Amino acid sequence: MKHTEQKIVEIARNIMHAIDWNYDRNKKLSAGFHSLEEQIKDLDKLRDSGYLPIDYDVAKATLKPYWTVCFDFEPEAEVGKNFMFLDIDDTNGEPMNISHKQFSGKIKKDSDGNYIVQK
Repeated sequence: MKHTEQKIVEIARNIMHAIDWNYDRNKKLSAGFHSLEEQIKDLDKLRDSGYLPIDYDVAKATLKPYWTVCFDFEPEAEVGKNFMFLDIDDTNGEPMNISHKQFSGKIKKDSDGNYIVQK
């Protein structure tokens, strides 16, 4: 684990500000870490159950340790029990994906170094 939970939460707040996505800033944020070992165990279970849709070695090569930060929608959205999830790469602190129940997209940097959300 390269980053601390506190640092990841700080990075997540900055990313949400940079992509201009609102969330309930009154709620305390926490982050969950997904280790490489944990992901390999999950991948092994899929392979052993016969539900792995791609080659095991190809799937394993794409794994990397990451964090997930959960955000509540802003209070004015009047959307109950709806959350946003931001995945952040532990190796470099860069965002990977953002999703909620109606959207999932990748976060990339444009040519000017600004974060943008892609479908």
